[in-house]
Parts: sequence; C-alpha cells; structure tokens
Amino acid sequence: MTPSPTKPHNFKTRLFHSVIAILVVSQVVTSQFMTKPGESLKEDILFEVHEYTGIAVFFLILAFWIFVYFRDRGTEPATLFPWFWKKKRMALWADTKVHLAALSKFKVPEHVRGAALPSAVHGLGILLITLMATTGIGWWIAIKLGDVATAWGETSRQVHEITSKLVWAYLIGHVGFALINQFAGKQPLTDMWSLKK
Repeated sequence: MTPSPTKPHNFKTRLFHSVIAILVVSQVVTSQFMTKPGESLKEDILFEVHEYTGIAVFFLILAFWIFVYFRDRGTEPATLFPWFWKKKRMALWADTKVHLAALSKFKVPEHVRGAALPSAVHGLGILLITLMATTGIGWWIAIKLGDVATAWGETSRQVHEITSKLVWAYLIGHVGFALINQFAGKQPLTDMWSLKK
C-alpha cells in the first residue's frame, strides 16, 4: 500500500481523519466546562454533547480500524504499529535518528510520505483515541446502569481521565508539528485537510 504521488491519502482516510479530529476536539473542549458525573445530580447540555460525540467517536474509530485493515492505499498497518516487527522497529529507529539530527541543527526534517516515525506517531494517536473512546463507553454504560462505583466502572473512569490528559498533549503536539511543516513548506495541511475526491 503506497500513497499516490499526487494524493498521499485517499478520500476516505481524509474524511475519517477530519470527522474524528473534529469530534475529539469537541470532546476535550466540552470536558473542560461540563458538569462531570458525581458533581451534580443533573447532567448539563455540555455533558450530553460530550456523551453523544464520545459514542460517535467510539463507533468511528472502530470503523477506522476495519478500514485501515482492508484499504488498498495508504500507510500499511505494520508501519502505523511497528512494535511487533523487527524490520519496522529498525526503520523507526533509523527515521527517529534522522529527525533528531535535523532538530539538533534547528532544522525542520524533510517530509517523506510513509516515513516510519510520523507513521508510528499517527499509530499511537489511533491507539490513544481507541483507548479514550473505549473507556468512555465503559464509564458511560456504568453511569447508565447506576454502577459507577463498580470495579470496571471506576477503572474506566480513572483510565479515561488519565487518557484525556494524554489526548491534550497529543493534540497540541500533532497540530503544532503540522503547522510547523506547513509554514516550513515541508508538507501542506491540504495533504490531510482536503475533502476533494
């Protein structure tokens, strides 16, 4: 699965990315202002938005996993998740050294489509959002069943709250590097943020 030289990501990949990104941003923003479960007996509108966008993210990320496995063009799963393949881990280490060498000279590394390090970082993002959505659904089910204090409900809540901080860090880093690449002329945002077929 190699990207096209003119369109690095197919339309479905870009659409998944855009919708999931918008919903995840909605999640992290509403989480800062909503009345959280346990703080009040009444759920506010922001919490309801958080609930339903979270459910949407859960089903979208599951659909994305299926899509990644079956698509015929794009970054192959082994490059997104290189941890189980020696050859992919070696490529990741080599690409990491290239990036570190460029950064040590205060240069923006050249953008190479399908490169090991950016692909693995995207893979971590997919895993992070999957964990966030799964624990959110677990916590939501526990709330609806009135079993928030059960072991699985409490574990879901704790992991969900910890993961939310990692999502903030990932979003800031991901958006930051995308903007740096855009302004350095290395990779235009339209490579991913375009809905043209």
